[in-house]
Amino acid sequence: MKHLGLLKVKPESLDLPTNEYDAVRLIKTGFVYEFLRVVLLRPVATGLRDPDGLLQWFREREQRELPPVEEVFKGGKSYVSFIYL
Repeated sequence: MKHLGLLKVKPESLDLPTNEYDAVRLIKTGFVYEFLRVVLLRPVATGLRDPDGLLQWFREREQRELPPVEEVFKGGKSYVSFIYL
């Protein structure tokens, strides 16, 4: 909040709570959501090799084994290794 004061920006102009604790929590939550969107959701949504095949596996998961990572993600094991970081 003090950084906003240095920039001469009032929290109300950004629709932030005036209570510093609430504003900091809201900003931190926003950063976490943005991180999850960029790092997890977007690569999964755009990085699948065969989304229909993965959906078919999901429907039959009791009878079939999980396909290899290389068949699921365009980045293969490098994407999975990145997620485990």
